[in-house]
Amino acid sequence: MNYGHSGAGHGGESVIPYAPASVLSAQCLDHQGRLSAIQLLLHYPVLLTNQCDVVLVNFSTGFWSKTPQGTVNKAKNEVGASYDSWLSQESLKRLLVWQTAMSAPLSQELELVTHENPLVLGVGDKVRLTVYDHGKPVSNLVVAYFGVPRGVTDEQGQINIRIQQAGLQLFQTSKTEAYQDSSRANNWIRSARLQLWIP
Repeated sequence: MNYGHSGAGHGGESVIPYAPASVLSAQCLDHQGRLSAIQLLLHYPVLLTNQCDVVLVNFSTGFWSKTPQGTVNKAKNEVGASYDSWLSQESLKRLLVWQTAMSAPLSQELELVTHENPLVLGVGDKVRLTVYDHGKPVSNLVVAYFGVPRGVTDEQGQINIRIQQAGLQLFQTSKTEAYQDSSRANNWIRSARLQLWIP
C-alpha cells in the first residue's frame, strides 16, 4: 500500500512514508463476491496478503492540532493551546476486476461507488460516481479527479466525471463534521479515494 499521489501530475512527493499502525483495517472482495478482512503484515510498506477484485483500506494518522508552535500530531487536550484541531481518517478503494457487488457500497464509511463497470471506459468517456456515507447517498460534496475539483454531488449523491487520460485513475472526496468529543478535536475529517486502471 502506497500512501501518496502517484499519477497526480504535480511536483510533490509521489510516496509519503507512514507508520504501519496507521493502517486501521483492510478488506478484500474476492472472485466469488465474498467480502472479508485482510490480515495485515504491519511493517513498512504494509503488504496485503489476499488476491482480491477490490481492496478497501482504512487509514488514520490520528489527531492533529494547530498550535502557536506549528501543527502537531496530538489531540487538542494534549497541547497547551490550539487554533484548530481535527481527527483525520482516510479510505482507499482499489478496483481491479469488476463484479456487480461493486455497484453498492462495501462499507459504512465514506465511499465512492460506480454503479457500472468503469474498466471498459476510455479517454473522453464519463464515469458516474455516487458518494455514500453509512450506506446512504451524500449530496453537495466536492469530488476531485487527481486532486482537481470537478463539481459537487447532486441530490442523489451523484456526479459525472470525464476520463482525461489512460492508466491510473484517482477520484477523491471528503467530508468534515463536528467531532463527538470536543475536548479532543473540533472536527472529524474523512476522505475517500477510488483508484482504478483504464487502458
